[in-house]
Amino acid sequence: MKRIRNFDSVKEKAEEERKKTRETNAEEIKEKLKIINEKALVNKLFENKLKDPKELTREQQKRTQAAEIKASQLKIEIEIATQRKVELKNSKKTFLSEIQDILTDKREIEEENRKLMEMCDGGKTDKDQARLLKEAEIEILLKKRLELEDTTR
Repeated sequence: MKRIRNFDSVKEKAEEERKKTRETNAEEIKEKLKIINEKALVNKLFENKLKDPKELTREQQKRTQAAEIKASQLKIEIEIATQRKVELKNSKKTFLSEIQDILTDKREIEEENRKLMEMCDGGKTDKDQARLLKEAEIEILLKKRLELEDTTR
């Protein structure tokens, strides 16, 4: 008999544990059903709102207006950028032509300076200048020598 009682008590404990798990599972299921029902209600309201053609067109009109405004802003920005690009190209051309003019003027001035230097030097090269300088020194030395000879006589 003891064995039967032990067996019955084990069976009862197992049954009690199953009952507890069923109850906790049932409570969890009830909570989840409550959440699902709330979400379903929100979805139905949203679907009803979307099914109303007036609401759909209003939403669509709002989105269309927002998209048109954004598109016009982008067009304006593109036009401004294009104009700026043209201005920069024109500025580049102007600066390049100014640089060319300055370089041309520089070359002309350098040529003028070279001509003036030649005129100052008598149109002679450096070798000619050195030769003339030596000749002038020799002449001066000869004159001094003659003067010394004349004074000593």
